[in-house]
Amino acid sequence: MQGVPFALPLFLLSLFLSPLQAQMDSLVILEAAGGKGSGFLMEEKGQMYVVSNLHVLMSGLPEVTLLDGRKLKAGKLWVSEERDLGRVEVSGENLKGLSMRQDSPELNSPVEVNGNSDGAGVVTHLKGKVLGVGPDLLEVDAPFVQGNSGSPILDKQGRVLAVASYATMDRDPGNWLKEDSRFGKIRRFGYRLNGVTWKEMSWDALGKRVRMLEDMERFCYELFLMRYSDAFRDETGLLQYDVREGQKRFIENKQFANWMSTLTASYNREAERYLNSVLDEHHGPAARAQRHTRELRMSTMNQDARQRAEWAEVRKANEKIDADNKVRALNHVLLNDEEFQASSAIRQVGPAVRARLVHDAWGSEFLKERADKIYATFLGVVKGEIRPGR
Repeated sequence: MQGVPFALPLFLLSLFLSPLQAQMDSLVILEAAGGKGSGFLMEEKGQMYVVSNLHVLMSGLPEVTLLDGRKLKAGKLWVSEERDLGRVEVSGENLKGLSMRQDSPELNSPVEVNGNSDGAGVVTHLKGKVLGVGPDLLEVDAPFVQGNSGSPILDKQGRVLAVASYATMDRDPGNWLKEDSRFGKIRRFGYRLNGVTWKEMSWDALGKRVRMLEDMERFCYELFLMRYSDAFRDETGLLQYDVREGQKRFIENKQFANWMSTLTASYNREAERYLNSVLDEHHGPAARAQRHTRELRMSTMNQDARQRAEWAEVRKANEKIDADNKVRALNHVLLNDEEFQASSAIRQVGPAVRARLVHDAWGSEFLKERADKIYATFLGVVKGEIRPGR
């Protein structure tokens, strides 16, 4: 007997689908100049949003693509005042948003993390369980990676528990207490959406803040190079900074290049003062003055060819000694932490750096925390706590 065609109604078919399969239409791939990330649709008061991490949105207005290939028009940006979260107003037809779970999940309850793993442009399905619950954070063992930032962490009913955000790993070999526990391994966290306060921020305002942070990171890097490398040394071994070239590297605030120029010139002067103090201590100012007078007299005396050649060799040797002494003095000033911190240039630049970073006008606790970390890096370089081999 010939079989009779049979099809389940959609409402019954949905019972056999996992939360991932049933709600794939709510997942999006985000792409901007800085790379690819993940996001998902949620609706609030009639407005549809793409929710993701703020650090995913920091590259600028993203291209929002549904898994069926449709492009959504991105609009206004909203940022969380307290967490690494952002949402973007979007518009389109037949959009389906995920729902948020209001209460806290139980420990060890199953979860799914669905997003653009490794920025590969395809959505993956990662299973795990809840390991820890906090008022702002959720810890899970679903193995999400780069590109999954902004992915929804779903419970078994497909409700959003949190947004996959970051991972940590304790690399301290001296922390032996963690060695045989899961706390010595990779830990993965997501920010919860419960209780988030959203604040509108223009894309231009976010871009300026991001560029300022990037400029500050570049400044810390160049300061590190100035102290511990030959990147800004000229042929004599002294510091030389090209302001015009430096300003090309700093995007939002060209003042950072001016500060680097001020610092390099200042440390050359500090080295000269240090060298003079050492020479005065060992030879005395009178002896140095006598040498200068003798060299001047020898250079103006009538001499035969042999004497001129001998004098040229002496002068060349003295110049080499002077140049080597200046480089040694500069290295002393740069590598001696007390000397470096006591310099007039650092005492001038330090407060200006702090004023640009340590304030409450970032508009987001995540951006403020990042600025605070960069300022801590600046202090670490100045104090010698961040140096090669550490």
